[in-house]
Amino acid sequence: MKWALASLLLSASLSLGACATPAGFYTQQMPLSEQADQYNVAAADAERLMIVRNVMRARDRTSMIFTRVQDFSASMQSSASTTASIGLTEGPANMTLTPGITIGAQTAPGFNLVVLNDQKFHRAIESSIDLSIYELLLRNGWRPNLLNTLFIESIVVDGVVHENDPNYLYEAFQRTLADPQGRPLMLCSKSVQESVGPMISSPTLEGVAAINARDLSIQSVRGGAQVVSADVRRWFAYDCSKEDGAFTVVTTDMSQTTPQTPGAALQGVTTSTNASGSQPGDQLARNRIYVRSIEGVLFYLGEVVRTQQREHGHPVTFVDTYEGASVNQQLFRVNAVDEATLRTQRQSRTPPGIVFRHEDGQIYQVPYPDYEAQGDDLDRTHQVISLMVQLIGMIQQQEGVPVTQPVRVVN
Repeated sequence: MKWALASLLLSASLSLGACATPAGFYTQQMPLSEQADQYNVAAADAERLMIVRNVMRARDRTSMIFTRVQDFSASMQSSASTTASIGLTEGPANMTLTPGITIGAQTAPGFNLVVLNDQKFHRAIESSIDLSIYELLLRNGWRPNLLNTLFIESIVVDGVVHENDPNYLYEAFQRTLADPQGRPLMLCSKSVQESVGPMISSPTLEGVAAINARDLSIQSVRGGAQVVSADVRRWFAYDCSKEDGAFTVVTTDMSQTTPQTPGAALQGVTTSTNASGSQPGDQLARNRIYVRSIEGVLFYLGEVVRTQQREHGHPVTFVDTYEGASVNQQLFRVNAVDEATLRTQRQSRTPPGIVFRHEDGQIYQVPYPDYEAQGDDLDRTHQVISLMVQLIGMIQQQEGVPVTQPVRVVN
């Protein structure tokens, strides 16, 4: 009878333990697809937050630090067990039953964090934005006035300088981004082949290999062949079909430096480019445009946020022109929030966007974009963040810009 009762109680304890255990949580691993998706979300959040934090550092006029999550790795272990012990002694109450449940779970996530602090990387982000990338973005459908507001430092029209400064004559600069007909300022280009050598009657295989190694080509002409180079000329204009009144583009490349005398400041190579070709230096044309660097764009966004906070939260806007109509859209917005506001948003299930505590101790938020917004209510902040992530990623792939040693971080 005692053993029958013990067996019954043991079965009951095992059943009770099994019912009380959230077995689905502890004994079943998360599907690989969900794990991969969570790492994707974590990487995206880290990239976006890195841009916003550096914009805030630019607002504070402190140094910016760039990092990138290179890869993730993780392991997960889980276990669940139920035990029961029975003790038999002499006497009327001669049996005791002691059930037990043991549950365990362990995860070990980790990632490699790349700190981008090499001198060549900084020279790359301090160089003017590559005009080929600029043109590609425009061709891929990016709003011209959005890119021009971010990338253009100043415009000179008939010798008059219009600075792109959100604190000084900003509206005058915005008016230069479109002509009276409402056509936006566009980056134009054309490909031209130029002769770089004498006539060649019969090039040898070794000669052809040497020419190809220098990114040159051989063009057949009357009487033989000639070595030519493909040159892409770019300029700004409201109508790319007309070269009259075009704007010369002035860029600076910090990865190439001019010969320096001891003690002289490091200077990049400045180039002026228009439909007639490229020449070193600033040619001081009456119509010209100066293009910012990636670092310059981030400092500019810092001034935009500083202006927003000085104007009691009113965001800086840019004029977007589309089919003759003009609307003012928010360029970049970061709001100061408190814990009570965040709790209210969580209770109302409002998407939080990007929320972080900055180095000044204040909590800030980049609101989640409203996909139903139109016209003046459009907010381009998240689009600008994605653009800056892409530009910094492109720099890492450029030749001569090394990736620093990864730092292993384990939680």
